Amino acid sequence: MASVRLYDIFNCKLGATQVLGAQEFEGGEDYVVLSANTDGLPGMAARDRGPYSAMARLTCQDIEQWADLVALWEASDSISVEAAGKKAGTPIGTSYAKATASRMKLAAASFAITQGNYGRATFDMLNSAAAASDSPDDEIAVVDVASGSVTHANKRRAVRVVGMSFDPNGAAGAIVAENLKALSVNLRLQTARDYGDDDWGQVAETGGYELTGSIEFGDVQLSSTQTIGQALLAADWGALTVDYQQQGYGTGANLMQIAIQNCFFDSQRTRFLSRQFGRNVMAFGAFFQNGADAYNFSGANQILTIAAA
Repeated sequence: MASVRLYDIFNCKLGATQVLGAQEFEGGEDYVVLSANTDGLPGMAARDRGPYSAMARLTCQDIEQWADLVALWEASDSISVEAAGKKAGTPIGTSYAKATASRMKLAAASFAITQGNYGRATFDMLNSAAAASDSPDDEIAVVDVASGSVTHANKRRAVRVVGMSFDPNGAAGAIVAENLKALSVNLRLQTARDYGDDDWGQVAETGGYELTGSIEFGDVQLSSTQTIGQALLAADWGALTVDYQQQGYGTGANLMQIAIQNCFFDSQRTRFLSRQFGRNVMAFGAFFQNGADAYNFSGANQILTIAAA
């Protein structure tokens, strides 16, 4: 029997939404391993498999849709993830394999934009198994598809960060840093797993956003009292906006803006480097309740938005 090699990744979707620039899909299945003490035997007396769990991870270049993709889990308790890979030795539209990870809950998501690289986004997911599911194959399926074509998301990749402004609460004006080098945003959710006597698949729940990130710039503006990094650290909470450039040079329509509400800086590092330009590296976080307003990734009060600048 000849081996089947899979090549490349395409037609990647979170729910029904096509993602841009899929780079890696990973679907995993694991059993809880049971083991007994030896009772004087020369080896492990017993070893068995208990309940199983499943996971999925998707890495792509889709910065523009990142907040909207996170919001998919606010509309649905769980969603499916799809990815395809062509069979080596066949044209891409004639025969390929499609993986589907079902009933996935978001556990973490992140994105990063650095100078000299396309932006990169990652989504980590946990499976919440269906009732009476007795095999991980019920949750992650890889099937043969006889024919099909490649589809593409109508979006653009992020090329580089180009501007930053922080508007502190109650301040007279915004704090602006230039010469940006990198931006990263990390979202985590608390996770819990459970299983019962009749279910072999673990049930998962996630909730409670934690949003953090970091920004790096080479703009060490000096005054008589503090650097710009120290000024950001001393400021109250506020709105952080970061502009990035999409693929295709120019301004205007190629500029996108990331806006993070209820943001505050909690750490700063000023770096002097031998034979290199100095840097400021700032860490920040955001909170999801401000007075009577609760924030989310969808609805009236959105904690993070990505739109044309």
